[in-house]
Amino acid sequence: MTKLFGSALLLTAYVLLIPGLTQPMLSVVGTVEKADLIEVGRNIINNSNGVSSFVRQFANMMIEGLDTRGDITAFDKTQSILGTATELFNTGHKPVAALIVLFSVVIPVFKGLLTLGTLFPVKPTWRARLNSIASAISKWSMADVFVVAIFVAFLAANGMEGNNDLVHFDAQLGPGFWFFVSFCLLSILATQLITWRHKST
Repeated sequence: MTKLFGSALLLTAYVLLIPGLTQPMLSVVGTVEKADLIEVGRNIINNSNGVSSFVRQFANMMIEGLDTRGDITAFDKTQSILGTATELFNTGHKPVAALIVLFSVVIPVFKGLLTLGTLFPVKPTWRARLNSIASAISKWSMADVFVVAIFVAFLAANGMEGNNDLVHFDAQLGPGFWFFVSFCLLSILATQLITWRHKST
């Protein structure tokens, strides 16, 4: 019964990994208030040495007639884990992209295959070897660290919202984050159940 439940949980975890990697994990939007942006433009015109007084007066008159209500979007970014890796690869940050794919895709999938392999009727020596390899890989698995890093980025972006800079940032967690967290928790639980089963037999 434990074997069936553990394997079902593990398969469910890896089903959740797919949207966890492909669905948006984090959305960051940066907005600028029109009044602040216009004030920056006014200061540039008034403090520029090469601008004549006539141009200054005309520009200020035009600015006074502008609608300064509301804000405009200066930055809008929504990204998944694989989308982030792809963007990093395309912008020349290939080692970072490779590390993201390695720790969030390759290692979890390889570890899952090894764990599932221990459920098949194989020789005890082979099962022990598979468990040993899976245990060694677990030490290099950074799935939980990756989620924490995304969460820290989320908090940092939200913290920037309260500053006095021109651009105000707002961050929102996407469905990919929750799928990925669910994958992490279920895979840990399933591995514990499967390991406990082997230790108890």
